Amino acid sequence: MDKTYKINTEEASNCYTNPDTLDVYTDGSKTDTGTGAGVYCQDLNIRIAQALGKHNSVFQAECVGITTAAVAVTNRQVTNFNINILSDSQAVLKALAKHSTTSKLLLDCHKALTKLATNNTVILRWIKGHSGILGNEAADELARRATTLKV
Repeated sequence: MDKTYKINTEEASNCYTNPDTLDVYTDGSKTDTGTGAGVYCQDLNIRIAQALGKHNSVFQAECVGITTAAVAVTNRQVTNFNINILSDSQAVLKALAKHSTTSKLLLDCHKALTKLATNNTVILRWIKGHSGILGNEAADELARRATTLKV
């Protein structure tokens, strides 16, 4: 997969305090009641809780969260921005960093990120989960809430 976006699996530091960068937080969650993805961006007032059903994995939820984030920001017609998409899933970031995949979910994510990166500088960054970062905690709460919603 040729990439017009960058992926950094090292822990992000201070990227969520740069006023010149748009930070979009994503998360996935799985409980006994279901699986969900959450997306949070304070600057664009994005708060998405997306239910996925009972039979998805956390990996799938995390991937859907990143895809949903890219689509949501693209739909806001954001251009010429530096955009951090912050995820606590190293597994998904590493899967996206590979040169090829047969996963439709990863291909859809790659396409959404490529479209967003057409007019923006996009970097996917890993952040440590449950570390008190406001945006990450908000995305986590949205993902947990999504596990209780109907598809």
